[in-house]
Amino acid sequence: MKKKRIEWIDIAKAYGIIAVVIGHALVSGTTTHIIYWWHMPLFFIVAGFFLKPIDAKKLSAWQKFFNKRLYRDLLIYFMAGIGLILLYSILYNEDWQYLVNHLSS
Repeated sequence: MKKKRIEWIDIAKAYGIIAVVIGHALVSGTTTHIIYWWHMPLFFIVAGFFLKPIDAKKLSAWQKFFNKRLYRDLLIYFMAGIGLILLYSILYNEDWQYLVNHLSS
């Protein structure tokens, strides 16, 4: 069975993508600030339509959600952040205190 696409969600995503491109292409100004007010919340709202509801009373449901949806992404996020800070401190000859300060903030 082929799943049918929801047209208005595709259109909302398209507006969001165009807003991101325009917001990053323009020099900081009023238009950029106005775009930044809504383009990321739009993506979060649209993404929320595709999450299955979780039974808040069951701890195992939260653990399953965390393990399936969040754990891997959080691990990649933190490893990439640590790697980038480490790489920056090596390339720009920063001391260990710089590394510690940026990892703890």
